[in-house]
Amino acid sequence: MIARNKKKLEELQAALLSNNEKQILDAIGRLDEYPFPEIIEPLLVLYAKQEEGLVKAHLYDVLTSMKISGLEEIFFKALGAKEFAHCRKDLIHFMWSSNVQPVEGWVSIIELAANGTYEEIIEVMSLLDNTEHELPEEELLEAVSILKIAINENPEHETTAIKQVLLQDLNHRLNQ
Repeated sequence: MIARNKKKLEELQAALLSNNEKQILDAIGRLDEYPFPEIIEPLLVLYAKQEEGLVKAHLYDVLTSMKISGLEEIFFKALGAKEFAHCRKDLIHFMWSSNVQPVEGWVSIIELAANGTYEEIIEVMSLLDNTEHELPEEELLEAVSILKIAINENPEHETTAIKQVLLQDLNHRLNQ
């Protein structure tokens, strides 16, 4: 990273992580000056810490419209972190709305769906539907197994029907 970009990143991060709402909103407004993956993690951290309000609304808009490549690892790290557990549905939404198309890592995404809320499962289905490339067969097989176990362990759960739809989608991909 060149020094000028590194300095911009540090300035934006400092403003984003300040306790001053005006500074944070100004920094969010300047994000187009720094369209690099390094800015996404601080945005996700800030988003996860926000209660409902103007900052969270602006961050939501930014995170659903970013077009930066190479974000898969950042999102997978966030999906696995406890401090993001309350907003995993949003993280998956950000992934599909920003056209992040993971090739690998589907086992962890399907585990999230198998143990997740109805809304999280819907977001996982949207992400899967948005993925244009073929997924690794080993991951599909493991994902199918994870969902079958989740469905069989609790067949009366309110999310079972949507899990079955997701399972059908995975089986369809597996049989192509």
